[in-house]
Amino acid sequence: MQAKQQRKGPKIVDLVTGPTSGLGIELINRLLKMGHEVRVLIREHPSKSRSWTELPPNVKPYKVDIRLPAENDRTELLLACKGVDNLFHIAGTSYNHQNKYNEIISINVIGTENVLDAYVKANPGKRLHFILTSSVTVYGYMRKGEALTEESEIRPASKYSESKVLAEQVSRSFATVNKELICSVLRFGVFYGGKYKESFFKVFRILKAKKMVYIGRGENYLTLTNVEDAARAMIQATNDTHSNTYNVVEKPVMVRRLFEYAAKEMKVESPKTSIPYILGRMTRRIVNINIDEFEFVTSNRVVSSEKIERELGFKPSHSILKDGKKMIKEFLEGEKSRVIK
Repeated sequence: MQAKQQRKGPKIVDLVTGPTSGLGIELINRLLKMGHEVRVLIREHPSKSRSWTELPPNVKPYKVDIRLPAENDRTELLLACKGVDNLFHIAGTSYNHQNKYNEIISINVIGTENVLDAYVKANPGKRLHFILTSSVTVYGYMRKGEALTEESEIRPASKYSESKVLAEQVSRSFATVNKELICSVLRFGVFYGGKYKESFFKVFRILKAKKMVYIGRGENYLTLTNVEDAARAMIQATNDTHSNTYNVVEKPVMVRRLFEYAAKEMKVESPKTSIPYILGRMTRRIVNINIDEFEFVTSNRVVSSEKIERELGFKPSHSILKDGKKMIKEFLEGEKSRVIK
């Protein structure tokens, strides 16, 4: 099944929150190529934001803090939402180590509620589609031996994952109350590709320095999503005719397999040492690994994307073991430049 084509008559109007994120930029470029009108929400004026320069020049910006600390934010948000066909909600915080719980809730949950409220109020009687970016962390980090589907039990185990569960609930509640609103929730794995590389570069640097160890036996499975697949899935979700939830991940990869692959590509020795989880957690700062990165590399989930393939015809086209070569090459070239400097 293909994503919706440009309809005759007025352009399809899309609003994207979190536009300067890696996913936001990838999504916007695709929407523009489809001939859509694209509006974006930005927290800072373009003159004060370097990241704004990465966006295409023909998007229409609205300066809005989705927490609505000022009355002008509410007014501008209503203006941004008026006439919008599809609202792609990416904005949010994803770092437990940088934010307090109240801050995460304020952005990820209350911010989502504010955006939805404005979207519905600005478009009375209009057919609306809200596409929410969520995360497979809602299932928890450790689910060994389970094949996780959208119907699996939710077990959030961090401030961030709790906020995503609540954001999903807010979205579904709005769709239940507002019959003209379709809500598509997409649960992604950890992003890679495009702008999502620094955490992977940390791993490559530790491998190159021969300081990498396995936490446990390295037989846990990681859940990843390429940013290009994520953007494609969000657009494909606009084909939904009713509210739904989908996992969007590629085939899981075992940590040991990933490290061995990366070491081989960099022509260095693969890790040989294993340490217990608790020791790894205590010593992670020695190799500059924050708690979010540690939880990712020690997580153990096997998540299925069969539902979105079955219902919307979407299938991930990337895999870390295929695309990783490009990322490793970029890392090695960057390391070589650092040495020359």
